[in-house]
Amino acid sequence: PEAQDIVLVVVDDGTLRRLTMRWPYPRSLYAEALKRLKSFSPKVIGLDFVFSGNDFLSESDETFAQALREAGNVVMATHWSSEGEVGPSPLLREAAYGVGVVDKPRDPDRVIRRSYVTFPAPSETLRSWEFEILSKAFPPRLMRDVPRDRPLLIDYRLRIGQFQQMPFWKLFEIEIDNPPAPNRIFLVGLTSEAFHDIHASPLGSMPGLGVNANTLLTMMSQTFFVFAPR
Repeated sequence: PEAQDIVLVVVDDGTLRRLTMRWPYPRSLYAEALKRLKSFSPKVIGLDFVFSGNDFLSESDETFAQALREAGNVVMATHWSSEGEVGPSPLLREAAYGVGVVDKPRDPDRVIRRSYVTFPAPSETLRSWEFEILSKAFPPRLMRDVPRDRPLLIDYRLRIGQFQQMPFWKLFEIEIDNPPAPNRIFLVGLTSEAFHDIHASPLGSMPGLGVNANTLLTMMSQTFFVFAPR
């Protein structure tokens, strides 16, 4: 039942066909998307994009930052590795509610089965993108139950097509058919294979957005794997 609280807003093949502007889209477009999402009274909006560097137009960054401030509930993604962090510019980071790491380790067979909840960066401890979303959407009690002393095994429940979805391009229609119910968690990200963000999971090939959605769902449903001693 927790999956009913998650809505995926997907940049799919249909979006690439209908929005004829070049990729990457200008950040002013995401600013407009946040304004449109506001009409659904979202608990939290997770942007599964790493907005590193600056946009082609400086005013586009300013417009996006202002939309982030007005929304007040947007969690942005960052990439972290042993070489350091690649994430939003200080302007966008300060304007967002939070920033979380989306990276997942791969097992020797290249399948993603686990996620880190915290990342011990040199200067600070970073939290995962999903954990940041959880902290905004739910009371602290739910956060306390998430294990942080070991990698979190992802309890994959749904394939990408089983989550409630809305194409990104539909946000810019005058009227939206079958709009999502209010007070949901909106995760915005890529599903088109044109972006090659496809990963091996226990449920087969899955876009990164689907892996992240299942990670969040594991935290929300509190279905944590327990290791038994030999």
